Amino acid sequence: GNLTPNQLHYLSCDTSCAQQLDQWGVLDLGLPAGYGEEGVDLALDGQNRPRIALHVPVPVDELAYAWCDTQCEGASQGWQSKLLPSAKAAEAEMGLPARMGCPECLPPIPPCPNAYWQAGFWPSITLDRNGNPVIAYEMQLQAGGGACSVGVMARVPRLMTVAQ
Repeated sequence: GNLTPNQLHYLSCDTSCAQQLDQWGVLDLGLPAGYGEEGVDLALDGQNRPRIALHVPVPVDELAYAWCDTQCEGASQGWQSKLLPSAKAAEAEMGLPARMGCPECLPPIPPCPNAYWQAGFWPSITLDRNGNPVIAYEMQLQAGGGACSVGVMARVPRLMTVAQ
């Protein structure tokens, strides 16, 4: 009830977690507001260190990865994060659709001026045998603007491995 809205927090508990709510520790990870909207997932490595995959919302629309190796429950200074260039990689690999329109129509329909990839939706994280994060997530190809309504043209599942 007293957590900052739209902020990603790391909650931890060692003992009596189900019986006593005051045993839970809460740490604001210090990430910008909204990080984690439309998907966040957590895995613990072999040393119980947290690894988090998360979606970063508009205007970034990318997949991100956050991790901590020391003092993870006590201070946000131990936490690190980085964007994973998933949308740019999809555009380089798969391109963007041709801008559709109908210049011969009466009245003419101009082509949709925008098409773009958005990435990082609904991430799911696991760790390989070496502790490297493997993240599954959804990409969305969206188009629209101008006389076109904005909509999702395609949903594509993707997999990314991050060297830890």
